[in-house]
Amino acid sequence: MDCMLEQALLQAQRAAALAKVHLSAGSHVEAAVLFARAAEHAARVQNHVSGSPEFAAAAGRIQVEARKSRCLALADGTAALVARQKGLRTGFASVSLQEGPASGGQQVVHYLMDHLGQYTSAVLGKGANKVHISPIPPRMTTMGVRPILLDVAGEEISYPDLSGRARVKKATTLRNLFSFGKR
Repeated sequence: MDCMLEQALLQAQRAAALAKVHLSAGSHVEAAVLFARAAEHAARVQNHVSGSPEFAAAAGRIQVEARKSRCLALADGTAALVARQKGLRTGFASVSLQEGPASGGQQVVHYLMDHLGQYTSAVLGKGANKVHISPIPPRMTTMGVRPILLDVAGEEISYPDLSGRARVKKATTLRNLFSFGKR
């Protein structure tokens, strides 16, 4: 019984350690789930321990620590999500579909799609925050149009009856019975 309790206590510690790794990587939801799992393992040890106060103390300490860490992971995840949404809102505020002067002066807009054969840094240098990939909506271009031809004459043509020219082979029933594979 002591070995099983020790194994459950090690599972709780391992789940808590793995949750800390996920939390440091920024995976807040996975960390919260692993902290909850560590608390479950520790609670199972506390429920089954009877004569060993060191197991009960270690399990209680792990359970309390896992619950606190789970709440912190969820709070950090929520704060990171709100910060990301605020960043998206401010990023979308600067997006415009219309070309025009930026900050008073006339600015020539160069698109990356027009200069695919040349390398120009869109990340470093002056105007790095004004990267234009392609115009939205796309520029209108002229296109040659072929005339529309409707084949309505085909319905009015009467085709001659060619059944008189077709040759019909007459065969006996016995020959039809044994020649089914030759067709």
